[in-house]
Amino acid sequence: MRTIRDHIKNRTFAPCYLICGKEEYLKSLYRDKLISALVSGTDSMNYARYDGAKPDLNEVSDQGICPPFLEEFRVLVFCTTGLLKGSNDLAERMKNFPETTICIFVESEVDKKNSLYKYIKENGCISEINGLDEKDLLMFIGAELKKANLSVSENTAAYLLDQVGQDMNRLKHEIQKLSSYCMGKGAVERSDVDDICCPVADVKIYKMLDAIMEKKTDRALKLYSELLAMHEKPMSILYALTKAFAQFAQVKELADRGMNSNEIAGKLSLQPFIATKYFRMRNNVSQTELCHAVWYGTKLEQQIKAGNLDETIAVEMYITTGGKE
Repeated sequence: MRTIRDHIKNRTFAPCYLICGKEEYLKSLYRDKLISALVSGTDSMNYARYDGAKPDLNEVSDQGICPPFLEEFRVLVFCTTGLLKGSNDLAERMKNFPETTICIFVESEVDKKNSLYKYIKENGCISEINGLDEKDLLMFIGAELKKANLSVSENTAAYLLDQVGQDMNRLKHEIQKLSSYCMGKGAVERSDVDDICCPVADVKIYKMLDAIMEKKTDRALKLYSELLAMHEKPMSILYALTKAFAQFAQVKELADRGMNSNEIAGKLSLQPFIATKYFRMRNNVSQTELCHAVWYGTKLEQQIKAGNLDETIAVEMYITTGGKE
């Protein structure tokens, strides 16, 4: 992200950019910052955007080789086209583009062996964005609320994160709701978060894992009941819990190899706060216990699918046994 900011500030642009990762809000933000810096607001002749399906590469080539008309740059934007997965010859075609053509790719998943990925890595700029850490997210909350002339304590901001999760699109939406709800109050309080914000299921899943690890069975069962009240299906909850244990096991394995939490987040494409959470808890459980929890969760899923076990009871069994058969 810093590289993109520097390029915009100094107007020293690379011929191509790849913005990838799991944090959709920041990916969209930096995509739009680049576009705004490269394309005048009314210019449609020198700008083309391809969304969703893989574009016609002959059409792309025709666009790319043309010099811009009465502007500094011609800009081609590719959003979730899948060009960074599978095979195609766009990298070869881009070698013929003039310096005035700039390509911007925005993807959630990429194949680092892909020829286009290698070309961008060698000739352009790759920014992988998987989210901010908790400290930066708290600053983001404070800055966004300040725009609405509202203050917020660090504890209340942390509580908001705890309730709605760290997906920035969702967080931005909840901050907008708080800004309207608290207009004229001067400050956002914890009670305001309770009144207007919607807790999300994945946050409760991680809280359930914490409770299970801490052997707080009553707390875990209460969270399970809350998820059911939110119309989450027991099978989906079991799957999410099993996946969380699997992620925990992966983090612990990489930490034991000497990697820090930031390196692990990048390696596993995890949001930083999840990697940090597991990293801090890694010494409280053995790898054998984590792997067994994954195995047991998978076994219960199979029994449910075979019709041998009620899904609601299965999750209760998983919680009360702490992921142990």
